[in-house]
Amino acid sequence: MYPAINTTAVLDAAVETLLSYDYSTMMAFKDMNIFHLIFELVEDVRYLTDLADALQTQFLAWVIHFFVPYSQYLVVGGLRPVRVVIPNNYDSTVPAPLLIGVHGYSNTAEYFDNYFKIGPSAMKRGVVYASINGYQNVEGLRFWNATDACCDFYGTGVDDAAYIMSLIDEISSKISIDQRMIYLVGHSNGNFMGFNFACRYSERLAGFMGLAGAMYKDFSKCNATHPVNMLHIHGTNDKTIAYDGGFIFFDEYPSA
Repeated sequence: MYPAINTTAVLDAAVETLLSYDYSTMMAFKDMNIFHLIFELVEDVRYLTDLADALQTQFLAWVIHFFVPYSQYLVVGGLRPVRVVIPNNYDSTVPAPLLIGVHGYSNTAEYFDNYFKIGPSAMKRGVVYASINGYQNVEGLRFWNATDACCDFYGTGVDDAAYIMSLIDEISSKISIDQRMIYLVGHSNGNFMGFNFACRYSERLAGFMGLAGAMYKDFSKCNATHPVNMLHIHGTNDKTIAYDGGFIFFDEYPSA
């Protein structure tokens, strides 16, 4: 058993510490990717102490306020909080495109952002952007339950496509989103997830870009009812998800 922790005191102390930093110190922390570290800390504290949802959300809001390098944002997603970046030129009378980033297996939303650097480009182009986190498995690795082959290896059955759809709906209820311009971009396991989402919610998705993933080996499992624009990028020397197709454990995935 873990010792009892006064979670309110923990949060109060954390917020007080954040408030004590001057601007240059906070910016230095941002450059050190402390934003990612604090998110992981919050998850650990919540896991160890059954941190109340309201307190977790409050703490995340404080963290985002100080460390997000954008002036406008939302936090959505409930128990799976997501930072939604709103362009500075956002006009509520003009519906904006929405782009969602989906990380690879064992990675995080923060890693995805650092790797692809989509946020600044989205800002320049007036695109609302959210980079999202998959659940953690028993090894502590983040994943998406996308296809037979990838990557719910412990059989949790989490419905990640429904989760992503709920995020789109929640974001759309809070800011003006052009429902004809909703896009996903996914890496590896996130690319598998993009195929899953396109197959299940084709009527809501304008298109998606995927890097180094694959769809169902059995194409009949894809029940898309509307055409979806797709850009698939895959290296012929990929040793993890082979260009020519292959197996992950005993489950097969198709070629690019």
